[in-house]
Amino acid sequence: MKEELQLDSEAYLPLRDVVFHTLRDSILKGELEPGERLMEIHLANKLGVSRTYVGAGGLGGNLSSPRSTGG
Repeated sequence: MKEELQLDSEAYLPLRDVVFHTLRDSILKGELEPGERLMEIHLANKLGVSRTYVGAGGLGGNLSSPRSTGG
């Protein structure tokens, strides 16, 4: 996982949605490693939000980035 995850604080959305989009974009951009365990507490600390918002972002309990298909 890269050291920095940045929330778009200018987005006019509920914080849980901003967290969801930030995590989704990081996965799609490859900033989170395929198959990497994504722990709520670590993500919350990096984003500067409560774990509640990471879980409420629609990914809670099922946090994992897509695995590489190998070709």
